[in-house]
Amino acid sequence: MSDGLFAAVFVLGCCQAARKMTSQNNPEKRLRSTEEECEQLRAENTRLRAMLRIQNSTSGESSQTTNPAEVVSENRSDGPPAPEKKIALFRSLFRGREDVYAIRWEGKNGRSGYSPAGAMDWRAIHAARPEDRKKVARKTRMLQPLTDGAIRNHLTGKQTIGIYPLLPDETCWFLAVDFDKKSWMADAAAFAATCRRFQVPIAIERSRSGNGAHIWLFFDRPVFAANARQLGCALLTRTMEIAMRSD
Repeated sequence: MSDGLFAAVFVLGCCQAARKMTSQNNPEKRLRSTEEECEQLRAENTRLRAMLRIQNSTSGESSQTTNPAEVVSENRSDGPPAPEKKIALFRSLFRGREDVYAIRWEGKNGRSGYSPAGAMDWRAIHAARPEDRKKVARKTRMLQPLTDGAIRNHLTGKQTIGIYPLLPDETCWFLAVDFDKKSWMADAAAFAATCRRFQVPIAIERSRSGNGAHIWLFFDRPVFAANARQLGCALLTRTMEIAMRSD
């Protein structure tokens, strides 16, 4: 993949492909539940590919575009990968800052979001005046690094984490484009078609809400965010131009 082409349009990237695993202690029940979940994921993947008009073809343009998910499948063994291999795979794809990561939260009022994972000095916070507590919390918070344990909790459904892809030197390892408007399905399909036309490898997933899609582009080296942002805008612009000509 050429230098300086991609970067994170989506500052906070979250891997939603990892689903919750059952909490049952019986190994046989857990195995059956996992197998059923795999079948559901395969069916969902097939349905989504059909909606976005992605063909499993090995000829023509598709043969020149390498999908990261296909590369992963080729490198798999016959049996299910060990937890350590899953964590290593996650790290190899969703590469970002190692010194900090985000945790998803949900409020009582229905709001949700992501905040940096950190340890709070509650003694200092409670000792401060009410109007100063937020300021003290920010100053005393100790940010937590992204550990294998945090990724394991994410992959097993115990906690949803987010990755900060923009590195201190203003480079990143992947690009994510979010489609969440009413026309998300058609827009995502059109963008995917543009990527295939220009032989840009992509991976597609459905969003958490079910009413949207994320298109991911992974690459084998860090690239400058400015150049990548330009590419993302160029692909979107070309997609709109093609759509306007077809109307």
